[in-house]
Amino acid sequence: MAGPPPQTEDRDDPPLGGASERAAALAFLGANHVMALATQSPDGTPHLVSLLYVHDEFSLDWVSDPASHHSRHLQTEARCAVAVAPDTDAFQIIQGLQMKGRARRLEGPVETAAALGRLALRYDFLARLGSQPGALVEAWKKAALYRFTPERVVWIDNRQGFGYKRRFEP
Repeated sequence: MAGPPPQTEDRDDPPLGGASERAAALAFLGANHVMALATQSPDGTPHLVSLLYVHDEFSLDWVSDPASHHSRHLQTEARCAVAVAPDTDAFQIIQGLQMKGRARRLEGPVETAAALGRLALRYDFLARLGSQPGALVEAWKKAALYRFTPERVVWIDNRQGFGYKRRFEP
């Protein structure tokens, strides 16, 4: 006897969120600073890294060393996942975003300048980069800008009830 058919994400999709929930999710992105980026190596080995980000709607930009594991993984497989969630030990107040999509290295002066401008506005240490420790300055010289563009966005907000989820069209 065959078991039930495998469930797909479409069957489990939470309802679409409204304008106020979308605004809350975007405000949440603005209030937080660290995302977890999940990539996979060519052999399928998962890799997870925490990164500072700046957002443009639900798209996220960050700076990384092109030689890092996650940057190299994105060269061969752009599909990835992102989570943003503050640390808490109380399940009643868990909030966060789970997103899947694609990431790429930014190229060209217009898009890199725009991302760098958003990052500099958000992180004031970038304006003082010349006065930072030498290792940071050297790392910055090798760094590249990257952008995650979501294909699926899910907002979790247990303050609205345990397991409360809404999805948004990116």
